[in-house]
Amino acid sequence: MGGIPNSPVLPNPLMLPVFRNGLHIRYGEPVEVGPAEESPSDARIQEVYGRYKAALQKLFNKHKDECLPPAVAKKGLIIIERGGLQASPPKAQVAKEGHPAKL
Repeated sequence: MGGIPNSPVLPNPLMLPVFRNGLHIRYGEPVEVGPAEESPSDARIQEVYGRYKAALQKLFNKHKDECLPPAVAKKGLIIIERGGLQASPPKAQVAKEGHPAKL
């Protein structure tokens, strides 16, 4: 299953910023993935992916108020995984914040 790629190197023309509107780019902290494994287990992949989602949520929360309109920032970040499933928040984040965060 493919799609039209979108990246700073190969931008999707349908997702280019509107002329003369701001484009906010922020970089987060590196996500520790550990040493390379030739055949990582599904559990290992999900563990690293969970760290990535948590780091992405942290980056979004840190910059949402300065980069987004208030109504959009209030909706939060929702990650939709391939297959249409909504990603669940990391358990540590739920315990820390007392409620599930929107990822």
